[in-house]
Amino acid sequence: MAAGGREPTGGAEASTGGTEPGTGGSAPTGGVPAGFEPANPCATPGATYLQSFELISGNCPELPDVILNITEDGLVPDAVGLECQVRGQNGCRAQNSNCVFTDQGCEYTFTTDVTFAGDGSSAEGLETVTVICDDGSSCAGTYRVEAERR
Repeated sequence: MAAGGREPTGGAEASTGGTEPGTGGSAPTGGVPAGFEPANPCATPGATYLQSFELISGNCPELPDVILNITEDGLVPDAVGLECQVRGQNGCRAQNSNCVFTDQGCEYTFTTDVTFAGDGSSAEGLETVTVICDDGSSCAGTYRVEAERR
């Protein structure tokens, strides 16, 4: 529970790209349409993944499962309003850091380090989240992230 009695909620799953296509993102770069980013090269084009999050430390609430759809072109919907200072792909490993967005008076900051299996069947890693709200409430947490291809 956050300080000030209010539990930060809403939008925390955005770092995963679990949004509807075309609802946000940045201007197209390198042939990638607005609202999308390249998926991990080991993710299966056209596949659907179910991502789950397990809180392993911290005081943030549990995060809901998220459906992640990879397009046939190997793109993933970019999270609405999410701006990352660093987005990196190294083989099957994806590392995004200092990813920030605001929602309902709270600022969410994410760092993600997830590695896909070479055959694209699954992914696992860690995600850290810090939430600071206008009302003075806040939380921080580290989550184990798992994604299974459906």
